[in-house]
Amino acid sequence: MAVSWCEANNQNPWYGRYLTRVDYAISNTMYDYMKPLGDPRLAVYADPAANTGTIVSMPYGISNAEAGSITNAEVSYLGMAIREQNAELPILTTSQIEFSLAEAALKGWISESAEEHYLKAIAASFRQYGVYSQAAFDAFVAQPDVAWDATKGIEKIGYQKWVALFLQGFESWAEWRRLDYPVLAPAEAALNSSKEIPVRQAYPTTERDINTDNYLEAVARQGEDGLDTKLWWDVN
Repeated sequence: MAVSWCEANNQNPWYGRYLTRVDYAISNTMYDYMKPLGDPRLAVYADPAANTGTIVSMPYGISNAEAGSITNAEVSYLGMAIREQNAELPILTTSQIEFSLAEAALKGWISESAEEHYLKAIAASFRQYGVYSQAAFDAFVAQPDVAWDATKGIEKIGYQKWVALFLQGFESWAEWRRLDYPVLAPAEAALNSSKEIPVRQAYPTTERDINTDNYLEAVARQGEDGLDTKLWWDVN
């Protein structure tokens, strides 16, 4: 039976979010990294701001009061191509797999070329967003901040995987914690006690209240149930 993408149950969730609120914008954190590199994916990730006709980023991590003073017309919404009702929202991409293979090769887990998989990963991301051409790709990966360097392999993978995982926030957050790249600044108006970027999610109150014995046992092993307690795989 054919599935209609126009049904609410099957539509892209970002489309649904924009039906009730239109304050999702590209952050200056992502913009400030992509723009100097001339990354062609930026024009897909964000639409021009209504006031300027150019891509304008939203300051990351500011207070509600500061954010509320910036009008919708002053910043760039997510690109229409990735928030249309029938826009694809991948769960696992070719790009992710190639980055994982690049990391495996770099660490000697597989006898393949880390550089080759790294370049294939970026090319796959370009193709995913419809911006691939040989000339554009060659120019992009030739830049010093992108070009493969085995002595900085994890850093290179970390930055480019972060960009490729746009809109896959939880996955990107996990990779940042695991790889320690990209280097990111904490939010100006951070609310957690350390004022650093959170490294885990706290347990929901229902877990604490309904599954108390196991909750307390887990907290005793892992440490405080807060946003600043690292998970077991994030110990570096």
